[in-house]
Amino acid sequence: MKVSFRKLWLLVGFLLISVGFIYAIRFNVLKVFAADSPWTQTDWVNGVGSSTVNQFESSTDINFSTSGQFTLESGDFQIGNFKGSQLSTDSNNFNVGSLTAVKWNYSQYYNSDFFDYDGGEPTRVVVKDAGDYFFSLTVDVESDGVNDSGNRSGIETQVWVNGTKRDVGRAASTYIRNYSGHFESSAHLGVLLEDLAEDDYVEIFVIKSTNDTSHPLTAKVSLLGEKIADSETVFSATATTTDSGTNFNGSERALVWDQSRIDSGYTHTDSSSSITLDSSGTYFVAVNVPLGSSSQRANIRGKANRTIF
Repeated sequence: MKVSFRKLWLLVGFLLISVGFIYAIRFNVLKVFAADSPWTQTDWVNGVGSSTVNQFESSTDINFSTSGQFTLESGDFQIGNFKGSQLSTDSNNFNVGSLTAVKWNYSQYYNSDFFDYDGGEPTRVVVKDAGDYFFSLTVDVESDGVNDSGNRSGIETQVWVNGTKRDVGRAASTYIRNYSGHFESSAHLGVLLEDLAEDDYVEIFVIKSTNDTSHPLTAKVSLLGEKIADSETVFSATATTTDSGTNFNGSERALVWDQSRIDSGYTHTDSSSSITLDSSGTYFVAVNVPLGSSSQRANIRGKANRTIF
């Protein structure tokens, strides 16, 4: 059976110009549990738990012996997790007017075969094994809680490698109204960094995304990195246009992709919208669509169309 993701449709009401990124990874062995329906912490007690509705089905290399939590057992986990709440300037205010790196001051957990961290360079996550790495970024942002209907706040995050920005997307969905109880937001980003060499270092930079600097913004930032194993099959591509042009202000159109990595198991032709999966299975897909516009309150709506043969 073939499963083909034919189109990523975009529906907008204003002029929007963007670069899109898509990553797909097929997992051969799942090392975490999965469920058909949402589950709660009480389901993690020594098995499937007492719930007859919300249960996880199975797990591999997971220790859930402690009520309310789970941890990874020892194994070949090619991952690193880094958390921070400060900038390289030691400031807790992320609402800055110039690009500033995040400092991983809170915690650093990593497999030393693949990652390294030096407190003397607290903004750098160093990779120790050459190859492709997937990074997942989460940024929880909170304003000062002062009502101010005239100023909106927000920050943008960028991914840098060896002191140079990588054009792999950005996280910028941290809009805060600063009024009527809206004082918190978040941004999320998943990127594939290809062809990293041993001792390359990754940094996350932030900068304000609005004109406001009057409201301090605190943040909790989490960066999860994983070395992509040789056994995984990966597709990665970039889109700078739809099939009707770079102006997204129109009817539903499909993004057209130019691939940067395509392993056996995927079928795609550059400058086309169709990405075909050659076999059925479990796939992780991440899509990032950074936007830019001179119009107020511009946005898009996207969806992935799946055609099954």
